[in-house]
Amino acid sequence: MSMRDQVLRPWAHPLDSAGTLPHLVQAHAQATPDQLAFTSIGQGSLTWHTLWEQSRRWAGWLSAAGVARGDRVVTLVPQSLESPLAWMGCSLLGAVDVSVNTDFKGEWLRNALTVSAARHVVLARRFLDALLPVLPGSGIEHLLGDDGVFVFEVH
Repeated sequence: MSMRDQVLRPWAHPLDSAGTLPHLVQAHAQATPDQLAFTSIGQGSLTWHTLWEQSRRWAGWLSAAGVARGDRVVTLVPQSLESPLAWMGCSLLGAVDVSVNTDFKGEWLRNALTVSAARHVVLARRFLDALLPVLPGSGIEHLLGDDGVFVFEVH
């Protein structure tokens, strides 16, 4: 079997109502729990099982912080293992992950927040100083740390 066929075969079934991203990840977690799903240079890897379990934790944490189906959630996190976890956590809730370039500052960042129509931001703490000045008038109501620890309500 060619390398292409080996890569594409697990994904080759037609998408139906159970063909959403969370369902596909769950299926991989059940079928090949120890196979690598993501690798991040310098940060390690996630197996399908770990991706599924940690994504479920993220979904629970996001839900407890007020994220609901249909919400847009800006993610302001570096390329890391948290990126796919935030994305999957949102997907499990039916929320939309709006990834924003972490190099955006000032009006670029304000515009991204406003255009996204998001009410929540998941961010790495190191981006807090860039985010705070552009929050007024952005529509953002909650800041959520990518470490799962801090939740801040914007007034």
